[in-house]
Amino acid sequence: MNYFYIFVSININSKLKIMNKRLLYFLVGVAFAFHSSTLSSQDLLAIADKQYELEAYDLAIENYKKILTNHPGNTEAMYNLAESYRMQNNVTEALNWYDQLTTKENINPLAYLHYGHLLKSTGDIANAKLTYIKYMEFDMEIGQHFAESCDAAMQLMEEDDKYDVKPFAHNSNTSDFAVSFKDDMLVFNSFRTDLEGLNSRKNRSILTANANQMFAVKGDQIAMLRDDLKSSYHLGPITYGSGSDIIAYTKNNFKDGVKFVRHDDSNMSLFVAEKTKEGDFDQERPFPYNETGFSTGFASLANGGKLLYFASNRPGGFGGYDIYMSQYKEGGWSLPVNLGPNVNTPGNEISPFYSEDDNFLFFASDFRAGFGGYDNFISERVGALEFEEAINMGKGVNSLMDDYFFVISPVDGKFYFTSNRMGGAGKDDIYYATPMEGMMMADADIPGAVNLEDMEVEGTVESSENTSLASMSDPKFYLADNNFSLEDARLLAKHNLILSAPPSKVYYIQVASLSKSQANVGTFKKLTNLGNLYKVHKNSATKIRLGYYYDRNEAAKILSSVKGMGYNDAFIVHEPLLTSELELVGDSKNGNSQGNFSSTFTPASQTSNYKVRLASYTDPLWFDISRVNDLGEIEQWTKGQYTIFILSGYGSLDNAQKAMLKAKNRGFTEAHIVIDNNGYLEKLKQN
Repeated sequence: MNYFYIFVSININSKLKIMNKRLLYFLVGVAFAFHSSTLSSQDLLAIADKQYELEAYDLAIENYKKILTNHPGNTEAMYNLAESYRMQNNVTEALNWYDQLTTKENINPLAYLHYGHLLKSTGDIANAKLTYIKYMEFDMEIGQHFAESCDAAMQLMEEDDKYDVKPFAHNSNTSDFAVSFKDDMLVFNSFRTDLEGLNSRKNRSILTANANQMFAVKGDQIAMLRDDLKSSYHLGPITYGSGSDIIAYTKNNFKDGVKFVRHDDSNMSLFVAEKTKEGDFDQERPFPYNETGFSTGFASLANGGKLLYFASNRPGGFGGYDIYMSQYKEGGWSLPVNLGPNVNTPGNEISPFYSEDDNFLFFASDFRAGFGGYDNFISERVGALEFEEAINMGKGVNSLMDDYFFVISPVDGKFYFTSNRMGGAGKDDIYYATPMEGMMMADADIPGAVNLEDMEVEGTVESSENTSLASMSDPKFYLADNNFSLEDARLLAKHNLILSAPPSKVYYIQVASLSKSQANVGTFKKLTNLGNLYKVHKNSATKIRLGYYYDRNEAAKILSSVKGMGYNDAFIVHEPLLTSELELVGDSKNGNSQGNFSSTFTPASQTSNYKVRLASYTDPLWFDISRVNDLGEIEQWTKGQYTIFILSGYGSLDNAQKAMLKAKNRGFTEAHIVIDNNGYLEKLKQN
């Protein structure tokens, strides 16, 4: 073994805990530059592996490529090369090397898992699923989880956009990330160098050439957050305690364009300090529960600076990075508490943000079912240390790539987040979003009444009193193709329409949880004597629930009756009313009374499956029941964020056509006939 390798090996292994990591891999790179010609392949692999371990991926890549030039069958070097590119977010090169690696024998099984992640990030969901299935040979639980997540990704991708998303005006060609707010001042981190102070430029060295700093935006002005004479490199993200002088920030070792965390790294530690008037800070001190050999960072202060949420990969959690909470009381911080399985997973959960206005915790996860990479999730806090199961925030705020660092502006309520999605200005970019909830579909406007006698419709139809109807001539109909917009719509309500904003949460009686392939509800239909019976579609299972109820006492009484009917395992669930998850499978006029309405229509004794689709809305408040409550039984269907209103109860197609024409004359100009094919709506078109 040559002297260079001995020098590197001894120095790295014995000095690692006391030397700066950035200095270490800098010295390794310099030393190698002078001695590369004398190294054996074995020595070169050892050097490359150490550079990879130190996250000096650019150096490791060059050395692994040299090794593979002479030894193209070295699968260990090929795996680490592919991983180096993946950690640098170089998807193209990472895919190239994983394409080659996964054709070989006896490779690191994790290659299939990471290859699946990359394929998913490019939108190749089908091949990603096949790769995850291959990984099931080595880890059944994790492989199956990610294979099933591909189905969830497909469903999410088919949803309509939930947010109006725009890029942050101050993005650069480097990584910009992690917004926070001090009153009306926006603070963020960036690797940019165009706004450095004079002293910063003079003192910038090889060790800070790839360092991030904090910047402040007020109005249209952007500047460095910290005084030019203060240390500012590798600090952030920062969080401000509302109504207090306390702040918390992360000391980091982030690199421009490189993934922020690796599940086993130790590059971050938390510090608390006192806020200055300008938003800077002093009196810095380490968080007492930083752990040597592990990372602690991504802080979010709440409750006037008395609650500290953060992420850490310390031992004792559920997986890689978990989210913890510590409370400031009696002059010190309490022992951190893990937030539990409704938040944390076997993967990584990072960048928490707690909204005090509505008790919601926002965070990013790379394990929960989503589009791919990190997605932003939301979980409601319902007790001191109790959180509801996290929910994916949906399309727009999330993408196929990494999305994280979600916060809400206290000034205008806009959602700010960071993403390395395609089309950005740099490597990671900041975006802001406004929810599209409440916006109507283009075809959901309710215009004034239309004189249908002017419409070009042929034939004759008996007219009804006080109504001018168009005429039609015995038309022939056929089923629309499968990509019509009503595909996958679900029946939501019949007698108990959901027309107003419900409370943040409602009560259900859960009687069963079934796999999607076994979600047969026939045995539960007798429960409709007590209320509406719903399928609640979750990612991994279908919940069978009775409800919903606004009052817990009412739910408790119903639960007692349910158990009296033999469902002894039934229990009360308290969670948000998400109409996109609900499917009505058993209708009862004894359901919740909040949405009942008076109808003057008498349905036929034997009804057909012909119905009238009226209009679709993102906000059902726009629907005026009084205009059509004499034309048919009103049904409420849902698809994604949209609510679809349907008229039913007709004994024949002819009666449905008459009702459709009346609806058109009352302003629902887009009304048309649909057929309910055992719970699947399909449009009927005229030849």
